[in-house]
Amino acid sequence: IFVMIILMFIGASPASTGGGIKTTTIATLILTVKSFILEKQDIEVCKRRISETTVKKSLGIFLIGITIVVMGTLIISITDPDFSLLEVEFEVVSAIATVGLSIGGSPNLSVLGKIFIMLFMFMGRVGSLTIFMALASRGVKNNPPIRYPEGKIIVG
Repeated sequence: IFVMIILMFIGASPASTGGGIKTTTIATLILTVKSFILEKQDIEVCKRRISETTVKKSLGIFLIGITIVVMGTLIISITDPDFSLLEVEFEVVSAIATVGLSIGGSPNLSVLGKIFIMLFMFMGRVGSLTIFMALASRGVKNNPPIRYPEGKIIVG
């Protein structure tokens, strides 16, 4: 079940009708980690360099997706405490990623739980697309005309 949750969260490839955060998002993040481990300055794949903007978008999409899943799992766990955390997470990820799979929990949810699952389905189909497009376009408009010097911080 856990592997299915991961696969549903990742979802389909871009330009398909499938949901999820998309395979290219995960691939970009994996290549970023690989580049970091190998101490390369650029993130490369198939003799091409992946832009910093693409990496930032991928990280943003991934973190927003994880946040929505965690919040959704928490909400359904509160509205329907009789279900195990794994069952709830499966139903939430299936709804957000617009997969349509269930392990039998959806019909037994409370009315409030069903309403939240419907909201997650709507958010997964319409919301994620429009939210990510709005965030992408907002970043272009708000770039300041000045650029500050780079600061060094200790991480990890």
